[in-house]
Amino acid sequence: MAKKKPSRKKIRNGNLTKKSRNLVDAEQSTLVWDFSKLDTSGKWSLTILALKENWGKMNRFQGMQWGAIFQDSHKTPHHSVPIEKIILEAQKRLRKLGYKTEQLQGLLISFRLTGKKRIWAIREGNLAYVLWWDPEHKICPPRR
Repeated sequence: MAKKKPSRKKIRNGNLTKKSRNLVDAEQSTLVWDFSKLDTSGKWSLTILALKENWGKMNRFQGMQWGAIFQDSHKTPHHSVPIEKIILEAQKRLRKLGYKTEQLQGLLISFRLTGKKRIWAIREGNLAYVLWWDPEHKICPPRR
């Protein structure tokens, strides 16, 4: 008879499991922008001009802890977005770039810079790999 695997709990006897500690550590790490995965040939590629115009806003995140960026989801417009919530065209673009939906769940982040302007990034540890520039908030439009 096969032994039943015990379920993994986040907290055991008041101590954090390794998985939970990693989540806590990730939230306490500081954001660093990385442009090595930038989609340079797609519809939402970040131009040098757009980067120059928005670097001051992007730079305010540099060095902030991830937990502080996302601390109050009701007041902060920066959040991870489920792949199925972005428009179909963007989902197709991710597949064309070689990403699989399950790879990006919880890792595709939308950063609001001003008004409609968004930077889309993929989070890996403390790095935010800039992927797209969305000046009109079209990749994941607000529900009305």
